[in-house]
Amino acid sequence: MKFKHFAIISLLLLIFSCTVNYTTKSGTAPTEAKSIYIPVLYNEIGAGPSSMSQDFTELLREYFQTNTKLEVVKEEIVGELSLVGHIAGYYVKPISPSAGTNGQEIAGQNRLTMLVKVSYENPFNRKDNFNQTFTYFKDFDGDKSISDVESELLEEIYEQLIIQIFNKSFDNW
Repeated sequence: MKFKHFAIISLLLLIFSCTVNYTTKSGTAPTEAKSIYIPVLYNEIGAGPSSMSQDFTELLREYFQTNTKLEVVKEEIVGELSLVGHIAGYYVKPISPSAGTNGQEIAGQNRLTMLVKVSYENPFNRKDNFNQTFTYFKDFDGDKSISDVESELLEEIYEQLIIQIFNKSFDNW
């Protein structure tokens, strides 16, 4: 009987500890479109790793190239799709206080958050145009410094932001 309860509790813990990520591979870009202009999304706030702007832009371009039949171009072509923007936020803040050894509160967990502001223009269907800020965050243990976990956290943050941007651009999520 103990094993049955242990198995049920383990299953519940597994279910509630999972992260749900949404993605699409449909790439329902307008059939008339041949290319999408994606210039470098500059880091307007100056926080974060020095390569963040270039790394994020290259991953974004790669995702659009892989998941559509569009050519990703670095110079704007009049009458074609355009996706421009910038990194608008990057910060770490404590989210769950806990008691430190000297009685003072310390962060039990911290949250790394990134925001990307994007404007999408679709000359083939103007109702699909948008200007939106996308955000995603990852939490990490308070006993770790951001430099210890930053690259690992940014991998998932980049991935999820790119999926959000892609879905909004082509699947209107």
